[in-house]
Formats: sequence, C-alpha cells, structure tokens
Amino acid sequence: MKVIVYYYSSTGNTKLAVNYLKNHIRNAEIKLCNIATEEVESPDEYDIVGFSSFTEYLGPPTLMKRFIGSLNPVSSKPAFVLNTYAGFNGSTQIEFAKQVEARGYKVILGYSLKTPMNYPPMKRKGKHAENAPSLIDIEEFNLFINKIDDTIIRIKNTEDLKSIFGAFSLKKFIPSMSRSKVKKDFGIQQISKEQCVKCGNCVKVCAYQAIKMIPYPQVDHSKCNGCWACYNQCPKQAIHTKSFKGDNQYKGPSQELINKLS
Repeated sequence: MKVIVYYYSSTGNTKLAVNYLKNHIRNAEIKLCNIATEEVESPDEYDIVGFSSFTEYLGPPTLMKRFIGSLNPVSSKPAFVLNTYAGFNGSTQIEFAKQVEARGYKVILGYSLKTPMNYPPMKRKGKHAENAPSLIDIEEFNLFINKIDDTIIRIKNTEDLKSIFGAFSLKKFIPSMSRSKVKKDFGIQQISKEQCVKCGNCVKVCAYQAIKMIPYPQVDHSKCNGCWACYNQCPKQAIHTKSFKGDNQYKGPSQELINKLS
C-alpha cells in the first residue's frame, strides 16, 4: 500500500507533525510532499491521499485551498486530513474535508493537533501555548495514526469505508475569514534597510511568491496572503508593519516540540 501526504508548513510545526505520522505508520509506504517547495507528484499511483496544513484564520490556508482545487477529480479515493492549530481551531477540519470531498475523495479520517502559537498578534496577547501538544494530545494523535494503519488493512481487505462527513454538524460550521480580512489584519510590510542584510530568507519562506530582492525585499501586495511567514522568519527583524516592529516572532519549533514529535 502506498500513501502520499501533501502538506504545507509555514513555520515548521505541521512539518514535524507529518514526519511524526510518517515515522509511526506501520502498514504502508509513506511519501511526503511539500506543496510550497517541491514538485508535486500526481496522487494517481497512491492508494490513500493525506492533506495536512495549519489553521489560518479559522480554516485551511489559501495555498492549500488552491492546491486542492487544482487536483483532477477522482471517484471515492480514500483520504484523510490533518491540521495543526494553536488558538481556536474553528471549522478547519470540516472545511478541509469539504474541499477534499469536492474533488471526489472520500475523507475517512481527520485530526487536529494543538501546537505552539505562531501568530504574532495572539502571542502579543500572551496566547503562547508553549507546552502544546500535551501528553493527552500526543496520545490522541497516536490513536489517529493507529486508525490510519487499521484503515490500510481494511482497504487491503476491500472493506467498504465511510466518509467522516456524517460525523460533522454543519450547524456548528464557522467559515474561515476572507483573504481581504486576513491581509487587512496583517497590514502593509515595510522593510528597514538599516536592519536588512539582504539574506533572501523572506523570499525563500514566502509560499505565494510575493517577494523579490531588488536589491532589498520588495513585496507584491496583490500576491501577499498576509500569512506572517516573512515577518516570523526574518533573522534581523527588518520586516515590520504599522503595529508590529519585529516583536513576538515565531522563528520555528522549539527543542521541546521537536522532542515531542521526534
């Protein structure tokens, strides 16, 4: 059995989660594909398809939505969704499942894993979630992985699988925020030439290809999604907005999180 997991990780939390999943699956060969940086393989040769990203403004990020929408329609191919979140998960898992099933996949499993906060406005308010995931969260994540393993065996035995969509109450569905709202909250990036060392890291981490070096970073705001990746990952705090001057960055997973998801 072959499984491919398409993932998008802005600060490294989701990448740790999918690597943990890969290392703990026993009954299948797992291929990970970073949709932001790698050439995307077709899902045609895989028996199960996974989709994983972080929660961005109460839903999957724009890049993942665009990717799912670009996939060729299929007929009931088994799939699962996995998202990371820190503050309020909103309806990310429901929206994720809706988008994947709209391409003809059958979403049979889903899980939301709590990780440390990487959103600067919430970090400023003291919402750090530094100790996430808890031991209980890890136990539940392991149960989710075990369910994937069990599902692989069921597929081998040609058993009928049910979509998890019936488990969701659409009355509780909270739609994700619009891109214009996201961008407005982020604001317009400014580059401090006194602080910038022209390292190009902001270009590398921008999944929306909105930044070019000319010779300092220049942002195309028609492409910018307001994801905070450039702000978080600037080593010299040279990128700032009207309200944020380099404070409360999330530069990547802590050693504690790495140890938990090793």
